[in-house]
Amino acid sequence: MIGVLKEIETATAKISLLDGGVIRVGIIDGATLTAESLEENYMIYCELMEGDSAPFLIIVNETATIETSGREEYNKKTRKEVRKKDALVIKNPATMLLINSQIKFVKPIIPTRVFLDEASALRWLLN
Repeated sequence: MIGVLKEIETATAKISLLDGGVIRVGIIDGATLTAESLEENYMIYCELMEGDSAPFLIIVNETATIETSGREEYNKKTRKEVRKKDALVIKNPATMLLINSQIKFVKPIIPTRVFLDEASALRWLLN
């Protein structure tokens, strides 16, 4: 069982540092991710990682949305220095298919996979 070492909540996410150095980002229900909110989250990542890089476990719920500016901010090449790899946990199989197709089309700059459960995502991140 992986434990939470520290957790900070922003307007759009609960961001945790887990055992093993994983950053867990739980997107809050109904949140709209903008460039500004993602920048706020980025500052929290940096604080939790203390200048290092980490694998990211991102929990996406069905009610959150991301603006175009937010998507661009998330995919910025300047963010690759903090993210070793991304595991996205998608609770809805239909949404998972959509995101999987977007990942194949966009070709993220870091290793990225989509999962239906956190346990599988964590195994991938820690190996």
